[in-house]
Amino acid sequence: MTYKPPFTQTIATFAVQLNYTTGTTVIDLITAGANGGLVKSLTASSDDSAPKIVRLLTKLPAESDMPLGALSIPAGAGNDGTTPRVDLLSDTLMPGLAIDAGLKRQLLLSPNEKVRVCLAANASAGKLVTVRIAMENY
Repeated sequence: MTYKPPFTQTIATFAVQLNYTTGTTVIDLITAGANGGLVKSLTASSDDSAPKIVRLLTKLPAESDMPLGALSIPAGAGNDGTTPRVDLLSDTLMPGLAIDAGLKRQLLLSPNEKVRVCLAANASAGKLVTVRIAMENY
């Protein structure tokens, strides 16, 4: 029998914009493929004048949401020219995640597992918090 190593096959990227209308509603960000997935990048930016907290959750089929973390996004992050967007997979914000050969944190997902996101409190009227993900499916 020949061993076939598990290499990622396809790349998926997606972004959601959280605003006053979405409020604290949990929104699906991305779903891993039938063989699982590997989140390589997860960032957030904001044009709000106040800091916001983004909640990340994962959800397996037929299971409840599992909190992954609540992360602070500074006011103007990624939009004001001085405050960088936030790397939500950083070792400071999300300790304990798997590490790749380049020492970058990554999130392993089970087959059909979802990454979900919401704000802990509403964004200001007319303001957005954008969460972007890049994932490779197996």
